[in-house]
Amino acid sequence: IHLGSTLASRKLWYDAGEKRLPDLSFSYMINDFGKTYSGKVFTNDNFQNIYVKKNANSVFLYLNSTISWLQQQLIIRTNFGDGVGKIQSYELADLEIIPVNLDNISVDLGETKNYKEELGSLESLKTVNPERVKLDSAILEAIGYKQKKEREEVLLELYRSTYQLIDARLKKAQSMKGVKAQRNKVEFSVYVDQLKTMLVEGKYLAKNTITFAKQIEKLVKEITAEKKLQSKILDAYWKEKFGELYNKKSIEQKNQISMF
Repeated sequence: IHLGSTLASRKLWYDAGEKRLPDLSFSYMINDFGKTYSGKVFTNDNFQNIYVKKNANSVFLYLNSTISWLQQQLIIRTNFGDGVGKIQSYELADLEIIPVNLDNISVDLGETKNYKEELGSLESLKTVNPERVKLDSAILEAIGYKQKKEREEVLLELYRSTYQLIDARLKKAQSMKGVKAQRNKVEFSVYVDQLKTMLVEGKYLAKNTITFAKQIEKLVKEITAEKKLQSKILDAYWKEKFGELYNKKSIEQKNQISMF
């Protein structure tokens, strides 16, 4: 195997290198809001690893603030059914983070609840999670809202706007008759076109390799949770691109043979 074209030029061909543990992780399959977790652990599947250059704790707190939740609602992809949304890795990387130092405040958001319990009645700050109010207020003060009364007015508007955006998205999903009924109204070609768009946006390089096969499988799962429809989308794309139906086992065997 070490004589293969991809390894022959590497002296320590067996060394995969050392990968730094991420500071944070972000759950990008979003119901009401995306949660950010602190801890140096590797994640995969529905989590994105976040590497922070400095002030990791401040970034962690900011990403769990209501200001961040509002930003999420403005960029979230909402075409996955049942109201579920997603923020792609490159979209998260481009998310504007206000450079504020939050290391000096003591905030414990606890086990973050759903948006209704977190944001309260929208009539008074007394009904909002007090730790959330403390965090959001500290951010507002850091960016120039020095007067307490002014901060409280802005906070109420922030909570109302965030609540309304989340609520509208979820209610719209609930009003639909179901994922299957929705799917039947859509031409099949739309799903394949959606996959192509995701490949372009994610800058994936289409190759008849097991690596690309795994990447495309993951994307198709984001389009639909139905196994039969997933298979149809994969077959249609692979047939158009490589002239054959999608067969992961066959692709893997071809790749193994080409290495020797």
